[in-house]
Amino acid sequence: YRDEFPPAPPTGLTAIAGLNGVELAWERNTEHDLAGYQVYRALEDAPLEKLGEPVPLPAASDSTAAAGKRYRYAVAAVDTAGNVGQPCAPVEIVAPERP
Repeated sequence: YRDEFPPAPPTGLTAIAGLNGVELAWERNTEHDLAGYQVYRALEDAPLEKLGEPVPLPAASDSTAAAGKRYRYAVAAVDTAGNVGQPCAPVEIVAPERP
């Protein structure tokens, strides 16, 4: 048996302005073979690109977002076999000014 079935897209993605950038959170996937989540980011209307390595928990921080720029974020679930699911619907936010 070879697992070729990717996990479902995460739901409930939110992006909020944090002290050091953009904070992301979403609902935890329920697949038994879930390994983590791949976060994607796009500046303005550019295509989504991977933002770092997959994260194990349903939350991430983007401290590299440039203040005042508009970003779109999406998240895809990754299973233990390396299957990457479809990203969820993207959310938009303007990165906050740094204190």
